[in-house]
Amino acid sequence: MEFDLKQFETAPQWAFYHPVSQVYWIPVELIEANDYNPNVVAPPEMRLLELSIRQDGFTQPIVVWLRLDERFEVVDGFHRFQVGKKLGLTHLPCVVVNRHEQDRNDRIASTVRHNRARGKHQIQEMSKIVLELKRRNWSDAKIAKNLGMDPDEVLRLSACLEEHFPHPVARAVVNAARERELEHRERHAAVEYIVAHGIASSIEGRRAIIGSAHFVFEDESAQLESDIKEQIESQMQGLSPLYLAVDGTVVGVLGIEDPLKPGVREAIADLHALGVKHVVMLTGDSERTAERIAREAGVDEFKAELLPEDKYAYVERIKGEGRHVAMVGDGVNDSPALGLADVGLAMGGGSDIAKEVADIILTDTDLAAIVRLRRMSQGLIDRLTGSYSKVMLTNSALLALGITGMITPQTSSLLHNGSTIAYSLSNAKAYLR
Repeated sequence: MEFDLKQFETAPQWAFYHPVSQVYWIPVELIEANDYNPNVVAPPEMRLLELSIRQDGFTQPIVVWLRLDERFEVVDGFHRFQVGKKLGLTHLPCVVVNRHEQDRNDRIASTVRHNRARGKHQIQEMSKIVLELKRRNWSDAKIAKNLGMDPDEVLRLSACLEEHFPHPVARAVVNAARERELEHRERHAAVEYIVAHGIASSIEGRRAIIGSAHFVFEDESAQLESDIKEQIESQMQGLSPLYLAVDGTVVGVLGIEDPLKPGVREAIADLHALGVKHVVMLTGDSERTAERIAREAGVDEFKAELLPEDKYAYVERIKGEGRHVAMVGDGVNDSPALGLADVGLAMGGGSDIAKEVADIILTDTDLAAIVRLRRMSQGLIDRLTGSYSKVMLTNSALLALGITGMITPQTSSLLHNGSTIAYSLSNAKAYLR
């Protein structure tokens, strides 16, 4: 139908709920392109679009927004708008949305929604749009709602990448997706696990990575505006950030909570009481997270943001100082240090390589198992020392009695063997209870 501005005044209210029911042929000179369209169409697709419109005509209207100046701003269909002008059309088929809201932010959000709904958006341009909306004081929740940037999508993609690896962080991401009933069937090519850094893969022809800030920003050179990065770090509040980036642009951040397990502080205190002089926490977590956990756990020292080679170097250094080192770990990152330590202890739920290089594999997954092992080993040493003293005293007495002729050599030998068996049985009772 021919466009008449007065039609907006007489049209029933319900008509605006479904703009497609009101298609207008609006003069080209009243239509303007926006300056925030996040979609880019390659030349071959543009040529195909032009051919389609030439041969079949317009099968989809252009979506526009009526501004206060009574001009129309393109929300969706920018490239159809370009083709129509190129073909010399004086009027273009349009539907009008949200004519009662005039805020630029709302127009931006509408454009992004239309592009994302078709899976057509450029991540880099999307980031710029988010920045503009943040500067206009839109909240994170409002941006997420209006742009369709659902946190579940970030979690689903993250779980898709993490599901192949046994690391505790990977398990936490996958479990979180499962709790929200998010399907994360594989959408990617073969995944690559970069030890102590993160995971990389190709999803729909785009490189997707997930991991630490060091991996994403330094190794992979992903881009994120400094003010947004600072905001993320301030909002983490002791959480470990896990960054998800696609094609070099950060698209989401997961905050991984690593709460102190029940009994850890008590176990550390027990180890101190049992003679362990210095308990050190070596972790790849951020400084802030590590500081919190170390404080809650009561360890003597902590080292944060460590790579596997850093943990190895630390163990090597303190061994060089003449200290005896027991290393406890469960991940691939811990394996080099576990193999170097005087005693390497792998937790029961740890990775296969950690168990392979460790000297001892604990069946339990908490530090209380180490306390029990320490007490058991100390008890064994005490019994061995006590038994040695008793055996030496008994043998010395028997030898003296034999030399003085108070007992015969046969009797001395019989009493020696009998006392050894008696001491052995007495010590065994402690482990047979």
